[in-house]
Formats: sequence, C-alpha cells, structure tokens
Amino acid sequence: MKTLLTALTLLLIVPTVALAQDWREELGSDMVTISDGKMTYQEFGLVKITFPGYEASQFQVKLYSEAPHEGVMTRDKFVSLTSTYFTILLLETIAQVHQVSAVEFFEAYDYTELENPIGTPDVEMNLFMTNEGLQFEIVNTGSGERVRHTMTWEEVFGG
Repeated sequence: MKTLLTALTLLLIVPTVALAQDWREELGSDMVTISDGKMTYQEFGLVKITFPGYEASQFQVKLYSEAPHEGVMTRDKFVSLTSTYFTILLLETIAQVHQVSAVEFFEAYDYTELENPIGTPDVEMNLFMTNEGLQFEIVNTGSGERVRHTMTWEEVFGG
C-alpha cells in the first residue's frame, strides 16, 4: 500500500518538475503559502486521458488545500497529505469512470500544470484540514454537484 501511495504522489509531482522550464527554480520554489494564519496550496492542471476503446477526454482541474499554520500539523505533513489525497482522488475518480486498472490508468494519464486556469476549471478538488480532522470535496463546476467526505484524525490514521 505504501508503494502505491508513493507512486500516486509522484503522479502529480513528476510531470510538474519534468516539464518545468527551469528545474532549479521549480525545485527551489515553495509549494505552500502562509497568510492569515493558514497554510494554503493551489494548483491548476489540464488532465488528458486516452484509453483504448474510449473517446479521449480532457478536463481542467483546480486543486486547493488549506490548514491552520499553528496547530497539530507541520508544514511537511501538510504537503504530504495534500499530495497524497489529491493523487488518490484523481486516480480513483478517473479509474471509476473508465473502470480500468491502475496500470491502464498510468499508461493513459497525462497531466500538465498550468500557471493560471483557462477560464473556469471543470473540476475543483478541495482539501480542508483542521486540528480536528479533514474534509475533502469534489466539485463539478458545470453541474454544481458537490461530494464531501469528512473524517477525524483518528479515522484517518486508524487510531
């Protein structure tokens, strides 16, 4: 399971670093912004999926995460949880829609980070973390449909 999570985390990180114009600048830049007592992360991306037997699809995604700057969570854990949850959410959502294996998914998946959104993103994935737990939310911006799931930290870490 840990190997799968590591691979999934790399799913978002590797394309970003590999496609950067200046990799030194990319590696040296902060992912997290701290202001108004919060740590935040925001990214826009273009997802392209090409599965044999399916029509190619493309959609724009906005990823947003926030947590209190002071509290139970370190900056490192914030980055780790943000990367892990967004990767798992993207993988599960796309794999369920197309009913494919993880291997087929990785072969068909292409992600390009965008500097800014192109119009309105098709999907927003939000992760809100507090000292009590976390809530993730997926929003279909076209239909306005929202799906939320809330968990305490005890539930997240199985304690």
